[in-house]
Amino acid sequence: DGRAQRLHTATLRSVREVSFGKKHLGILTFAGQVWTAGSGEDGALGHGDTCSAPQPRRVEACAGRTLCSVSCGVSHSAVLTIDHEVILWGGNSSGQLGSGDTLLCAVPCTAPAVASLPPIGAIACGGTHTLLAALFSSHVWVLGDDQMHSAHAATPHPPGVELL
Repeated sequence: DGRAQRLHTATLRSVREVSFGKKHLGILTFAGQVWTAGSGEDGALGHGDTCSAPQPRRVEACAGRTLCSVSCGVSHSAVLTIDHEVILWGGNSSGQLGSGDTLLCAVPCTAPAVASLPPIGAIACGGTHTLLAALFSSHVWVLGDDQMHSAHAATPHPPGVELL
């Protein structure tokens, strides 16, 4: 009906960042934890299944790491750790998880395609792609649907793109 609805976030303290996908959201706290809510379709919530969560639940697979950024795409999500590690999960129809295949992954994991890259300083999830920006240079890598090079091409080993 167009009115704002309040999420019950009594268990969350000090929200630092919020990111919205098509049917889900990710919440990063100042304590470096990530919580997700919404549709669990394609494993977008990172809880190890495809079940939905009407209220935010902590992503337990990321509990041992301190996170500094969260981003949600249409059906996938990504977080960045303070150690510049990229962790991804959810839909993977275009290779946006960097796993080298197009299988969904409901459990957060590190991307093999990212392991050889220099430290990552920023992440951004789009519809069917994930952008990774280098911490100490102007390089950006694309996982998934890279329309700048070839439409709908899964790129498990992302090509570097110089920023202008």
